[in-house]
Amino acid sequence: MKRLWYLGLALVLMAAASFGGLLVYAKHKSSQVTLSSLAPGGRSVVLALDGKTVLGHYASAEAGKPLKDADISRLLNQTHMAAEDHGFYTHGAISLPGMGMAFIKDAIGLSVTAGGSTITQQVAKRYVGTERTLQRKIDELPYAYRLEQEYTKDQILGIYMNGNYYGRGAYGIADAAQTWFGVSAKSLDDSSNSLDVARAAFLAALIQQPSTFAQYKGKPSNLVNADALWNRTRYVLNGLRDLKGIPAEQMVSQQTIDDAKKLLPLELTNTVKASGNVVDGDPYLMSYIKAWMVAWQVEVAKSENPKISNDDAIKTGQSAADGMLARGGLRIQTHIDDNVQQLTVSAHKNQLGSGPSGFVMIDVRNGGVLAMSGGRSYKADSNNYAMYASRPPGSTMKAFVLASAVSKGASVNSVFAAPASIRIDGPPIYDHTRKAAPGCKLTLADALAASNNVVYVEAATGKMASCGSTKLHGIDNYDVQPSDVADLMRQSGADASPVPGRNSPAKISVEPRLAIGATIELSPLKLGVMGATLDGGVYHKPHLVDGIDTTTGKNLFKYDDESHQVLDEGETAIVDQTMTGVFTHGTAVNDQVEGHPLAGKTGTTDEDQGDSWIIAFNANNPKYKNEPAGACAGWAGKNNNLQGADLGKVCQSIFRHWLSGRRTVPFPAADLNSGKLVGLKDQAPPPATQPTTTPATTAPTTTTPTTEPTTESPEPTRTRSPRPSNSSTRSVPPPQQTGTATGHATPPGNPPPPGQ
Repeated sequence: MKRLWYLGLALVLMAAASFGGLLVYAKHKSSQVTLSSLAPGGRSVVLALDGKTVLGHYASAEAGKPLKDADISRLLNQTHMAAEDHGFYTHGAISLPGMGMAFIKDAIGLSVTAGGSTITQQVAKRYVGTERTLQRKIDELPYAYRLEQEYTKDQILGIYMNGNYYGRGAYGIADAAQTWFGVSAKSLDDSSNSLDVARAAFLAALIQQPSTFAQYKGKPSNLVNADALWNRTRYVLNGLRDLKGIPAEQMVSQQTIDDAKKLLPLELTNTVKASGNVVDGDPYLMSYIKAWMVAWQVEVAKSENPKISNDDAIKTGQSAADGMLARGGLRIQTHIDDNVQQLTVSAHKNQLGSGPSGFVMIDVRNGGVLAMSGGRSYKADSNNYAMYASRPPGSTMKAFVLASAVSKGASVNSVFAAPASIRIDGPPIYDHTRKAAPGCKLTLADALAASNNVVYVEAATGKMASCGSTKLHGIDNYDVQPSDVADLMRQSGADASPVPGRNSPAKISVEPRLAIGATIELSPLKLGVMGATLDGGVYHKPHLVDGIDTTTGKNLFKYDDESHQVLDEGETAIVDQTMTGVFTHGTAVNDQVEGHPLAGKTGTTDEDQGDSWIIAFNANNPKYKNEPAGACAGWAGKNNNLQGADLGKVCQSIFRHWLSGRRTVPFPAADLNSGKLVGLKDQAPPPATQPTTTPATTAPTTTTPTTEPTTESPEPTRTRSPRPSNSSTRSVPPPQQTGTATGHATPPGNPPPPGQ
């Protein structure tokens, strides 16, 4: 027991010694610090991927020039101290007890970033950014010491008040007083006047959660969180008698404080300022970036205080983001390619009718959002369906059943039984593409192109039906289960979120119907990321914002890639080559792009749900690393009366114009005869009669090994090697290319098949 006590004491002493050394270092470093201006920086600008093209602006604070030192009253100083730092006049740049305890807790691992910030440190934070980590706390110390060297305590309080966000778009104490009360902040100077005291306390109370306190219903003076705000105001009023370092004769009397409390709630104006609002630019994009900033700051709040409640983190994040935009002067660097964005928005509007729908384009090589079209008309419907729609993705999920089978070593030429329906753990699952399965059999490759439901439910469960019988039996030497498919979906991006430090877990029910996308909900963003993962085998966390800087050059945010390998090169090549069949002879045969092979999958849900989906991507070939590679994903809701292939017209238009004039890039070569043959043991179905007409551009069929041009030297391969060929493989005839398998799975005018 004594040993543990001595060990604990030693750790505390070591932490204290480190803390003392840190303070010495900070004081020395302060002489090298230059304090730049903290004045509001005007409109914030959103930039495209090239760093030059302006995508839009946000309004900054319109009024409220900073108060001069002489105009900031003793009363305002005291109310802000009562709200944030009772001992401000008595301690130095930092509070030794508060900061020391915070540092010790961090050093011994009790908390990632404990509290302890003084008002001076809160001002210093504006120089070093908003990342709330121990390193940021260390970085802010020299600035805190420098502030106390160059300014008086009252001047620091003035800097603090002039640079605070007070809600309703008001930045700075002068703007706040005018916005909330319609009075000059200079006039709040009488410590014996209960109304002045109450108003000054109210403004100081706002700092804790300005955006939350400013929420209203109906007219602005009708506050949603009125009780919380008035309670916070009472807290500030009570704290006026607990301030340290103030002569007794200068303090607000208890009687005045009591009288001020009786005035609550105060009469407020209905003024709301425009700062932080979107000035120009695509409204879906600009509104999303603003929402992203809130979500980012929520995660920042959680990183600073791991014990903070989710509700308080949201309130803190909202206020922080609103304050940043109100102050202005931000340069928000996005990954949006202005050309691709315009192509996507134009194709979305021109190719689809009215109704909810959304599209994204994902940069395959890094997860960046190249384009986002949240809807056809923001005025008619402001919901951003590209980023937030959460719907069953239908048969697009068959691609992940295929990838699961390939990753388990199965050949895409494996033949499965293809009866009209199958019953596994629930109601029957029908095959509405039965004409594509002569002889009641299909290969995995052909079944993907034709979007055959039964085959892919079998492939996802390891259970096979028999033609003319409802009896099921296990598939020999095959171990794919719905849980494997679900795991691969999550690894590929089903849980993806563009917000740093955050995931967005998808709703997935692990059961057979997962194979046709009936028990999972996704957004176009997530499906785009998942498609991008298949187009190269590597998951990259999606991101739309690459970085945020201030006009003074201070970096506030920089995207750091988060990625992991999902499929090795051999597996990826097989999956991608197989998925080209959807465009060469499958459900998206009319959506090819001349000279630029595409791979992907269409999807629809049943008539009641009415969802239509598309995922399409061009080749991400390491031999052509300077050529663009993107994944297009889109969704349309029930009242669009569309099939998945109809959405392919949008992706087709985007790729056709984006890749126009660029050289043809093939998908990496794949041995499609590799892997173990599972399923039926007899021969594959014979090819049907060839069609009388063929598409303008024909890519290799999915069941024939392909080759690539060898004009370029291959790039170094990734760490995982391709899966070796299985000696038991055999060649099979090419997939049939007639009947409904070459186009839509059902004749025009009929309802789309569920899961396509």
